[in-house]
Amino acid sequence: MPGIDEKNDVWRVRQRSEDDFQENSFRTIDITDGVKAVIGKLKTNLTQETVMPKEEELIRENETLKTQYQEAEAAKTEAEAAKIKAEEDAKTATEAKEKAEKDLEDKKAEDAKTAELNADSSDMAWVDTQIEAKKVLPRDKKGMLFMLKNLRDKTDKMEFSEGDKKTEKTPLELYKADVEARGQALNTNPLGEGENREEVDQIEQLTLEYQEKHEGVSYSDASAKVLELHPVLNKGAE
Repeated sequence: MPGIDEKNDVWRVRQRSEDDFQENSFRTIDITDGVKAVIGKLKTNLTQETVMPKEEELIRENETLKTQYQEAEAAKTEAEAAKIKAEEDAKTATEAKEKAEKDLEDKKAEDAKTAELNADSSDMAWVDTQIEAKKVLPRDKKGMLFMLKNLRDKTDKMEFSEGDKKTEKTPLELYKADVEARGQALNTNPLGEGENREEVDQIEQLTLEYQEKHEGVSYSDASAKVLELHPVLNKGAE
């Protein structure tokens, strides 16, 4: 290795390691009075390094640039991957949001349908109760159910006086209160009261069922058809 060392009365200044030279190539030359130099033939690879330092420097610079390019490409690839992941995450989040909104809308629609079915069932039971109490006639059932359905959404309350007291009720509440306050309904059945009330009621029930199965048929036409199909009942209702 390069360095300075003292040997006897001689100072030696080593410029390169002995290992850099070809074996048995050393010789001593006089430089000036008292100054000598030991020279030798460099090994081939070291000779090239000495002769072409600029080329070696260019090679090193090229390697540096190559490394920097590879690092830049790696950073670019990583950034693109991060961008793609961010887009995928955003897409997943959007799809999840849309699904949640759709599920909520579906749930609202199902709840509304269930509520409507429950309301229909409640209306049916209420009308049946009024029929049993003779407040309305069986033939009025369909029209009453239609009325109840239309009044459901009318939630604005109406204010009126009952004696000295003011009361607020919705149109639906007013309609039900009016029906429940009635006396027994007159029998306006076109078939007549008849001697056998049970058979008359049966004819009326069949008439209502016929109307439900044949939309648009009037009550009187449905009654006539029932009597045509069930002549025995017609005879009993006379």
